[in-house]
Amino acid sequence: TFVNKFLYHIGFRNGGFVNHRTKVGGVTRSPIPGTTLNFVSFPLPKQFRLIDTPGIPSKTQITALLKRDEDLFDVLPQKRIQPLTHAMKEGGSMLLGAMARLDLVHGDWCYATVHMSHRVTVHIIKTVKAKDFMERKACTFLYPPHHPEDFDALPPLVRHRVEVFGSHNRAWDDIVISGLGWVSLTGVGTKVFDVWVPKGVKVFRRPAMMPYEVMSKGVKPFHFRARARSQKVHKKKRKMVEEMRDKEKRNILRAELAQAEEERLNAPAEEGPLANEAEVAEEFDVFEVDDE
Repeated sequence: TFVNKFLYHIGFRNGGFVNHRTKVGGVTRSPIPGTTLNFVSFPLPKQFRLIDTPGIPSKTQITALLKRDEDLFDVLPQKRIQPLTHAMKEGGSMLLGAMARLDLVHGDWCYATVHMSHRVTVHIIKTVKAKDFMERKACTFLYPPHHPEDFDALPPLVRHRVEVFGSHNRAWDDIVISGLGWVSLTGVGTKVFDVWVPKGVKVFRRPAMMPYEVMSKGVKPFHFRARARSQKVHKKKRKMVEEMRDKEKRNILRAELAQAEEERLNAPAEEGPLANEAEVAEEFDVFEVDDE
């Protein structure tokens, strides 16, 4: 954190040695909001004092909707952000995890540079397929969140229309999704995007913070395993998919058996024609016996 690096830089000794590399001393480090519960004060030379205050929770950030630690750890960057640039065409969409979507509504093409945690998946797809694809692949191919119940608990996605401007060699505008990150747009002319985020999450446009990433980093061809899909994660997700398929098959089988049993119990009894005495006597060889 900035506080620990500053204490290390000035050689703070009052509360013990601080080394931000080995994570010794200083204030508690955690990407989860709410870790700092009170004011933490550090006396400095020349009667100065450094005070670390608790963070201010914001309901407009996407992190306020995530309840599990693993989802928060994935959304909040754990190391230096590595910008990732992909090309988009009109009628295309960019899926950011299973939480947000950018649709290029107007504009022939653009370069979209993603500034987010390396653990958030990025996927390019046609807009007509985007909604159904996210619903089917959430938590197994698109994440965070990692659990279906957490995805179902998210508020419905609402649309924000954003108009940006760019040139051929730099970005002029950023589209910011509060609590998740931002996307810089490069491309000649005006572009119109529909940004879909959970209801209550803030979306806004601002001047580009890092406008020359396309020139310095270049554009990478899209591949569905390019980011946040390591072998370890892929193995974990494959196991989750197999369990979901087995559970779905069991539920389907149980439903079919229950329906068959219900149909059997509610089926009306079949009544055949009544047989006369002669037919009964003939079938069972019934003979009359005289009393004599």
